[in-house]
Order: sequence, then C-alpha cells, then structure tokens
Amino acid sequence: AKFKMSTKKIDFSNKWEEFNQNGIEVLINYISYDINNSGPDAKLQQVFSNKEFMSLYKIIYDLCIVPKGNFSKILYTKYIEVTSRYLTERILPDLIDISGVLLLQKLADRWDKHMNIFVKWLGKCFRYLDQHHVKQYSLETVSAKGESLFRSNVFVPIKLNVLNAIMKEFEKERDGECIDDYSLKIVIQMIIKFRENMSDEIDFYKELETQFIGETKRYYSKKGEDYLKEYSC
Repeated sequence: AKFKMSTKKIDFSNKWEEFNQNGIEVLINYISYDINNSGPDAKLQQVFSNKEFMSLYKIIYDLCIVPKGNFSKILYTKYIEVTSRYLTERILPDLIDISGVLLLQKLADRWDKHMNIFVKWLGKCFRYLDQHHVKQYSLETVSAKGESLFRSNVFVPIKLNVLNAIMKEFEKERDGECIDDYSLKIVIQMIIKFRENMSDEIDFYKELETQFIGETKRYYSKKGEDYLKEYSC
C-alpha cells in the first residue's frame, strides 16, 4: 500500500496509543472473547474491517517513514514489549497451575490463537517495518518474533509440565485408552517448531528428551499404520 507522506509533525506517543487502542487491545479482547465463548455454536466476526485494517497499517507506515525519527526501532521494541506483557499477564496464568490433558488442550488453543490471530494480524500491520527496518538490520520478522516470544514467555516456564503431560498421553494411548489426538498433535508440532527454529538454545530436560523423541516417533508410526488400515478396509 502506498500513502502520501503527511507534512504534519507526527507525535509518536499519540500515534502509538491510537494503534494500541484500536489494534492491539481489540485483538486481545477478541481472543479473550473467543476463549470464553468457544463452544460449537460460537461464531466470531472478522477482527478488523478492511477500512480499520488500512487505518492501522497507515499508522505504522507513517511512523516508519518519519525522517530521522528512529521510530522503526522504537516500534520493533514496542511490539516486543506489548506481546511479552500480553503473554505473561493474559496467557501464562491460565496454564501455569494445570497439568495433564487439560494443559495440552489449553496450550494448543492459546498457541493457535496467538499465531493465527494475534501474530497474524500484527504481522500484517507491521509489514512495512518488516520490509525495511527488520530486513536492513537482519532482525527476526515480526511474526517470527511473536513465535519466539511465546516460547520464552509461555512454553519455557511450563515445559516440564507439558512434556510430562505428553508422556502421560502416550502411556494412555499405548494402554488402549482414548486420548485427545488433536491437542497432542498441535503441541508436539509446536515443540518441534521451537526446536527447529531455536537450534540448541532450548535446553530440554535431558532425562525426558530421548524418551519424548522415541515416543513421538512410535506414536506417529502407529498412527500412520492405523490410517492405512482404516483406508484399506
């Protein structure tokens, strides 16, 4: 999108507050409503209209192109701050004191909403920042940073409980009990994604890592065999 550069002096604080209220807070409220009204009959409208989105995009665009304002660097820092605060204050508290399959279900849900609503929309709003400032300084894209912030602010504090919950689900499945395949799959894929993107930075509990990887391979191998049997009948 191309916009004419405004000749008016831009006040960063006012513009950021406008973006925060009309963008970030709307996203957080939308996700909170979805979490509390997530029954099968719950239907949500699109987060932003095209007009609302373009207004948000233009705020970021206008701030990025201010000459000598260094606002791009400040915007990137602000994004990290608001995302970290949202994750630690609104997401982590729902997960910190639970365990087992409930933890996997809630974690899968929060991860899905974080990436497909919060990060997705802010990634669109900050696209100009990604294309210029982020690229110029070889930083993580806004979307990649949103993913790594979920890892450090949400997953790392509860990772032992998560891995224990996964192992218990594997045990139940091995004993022939019904398990929540959907949540298990999402959480495992999330962990694998973290490991791939963070290289050796994640120090998983070593006593669980080998068993976790072995059980994951066995689980997917069995699922593959089950699917083949199902479709060959």
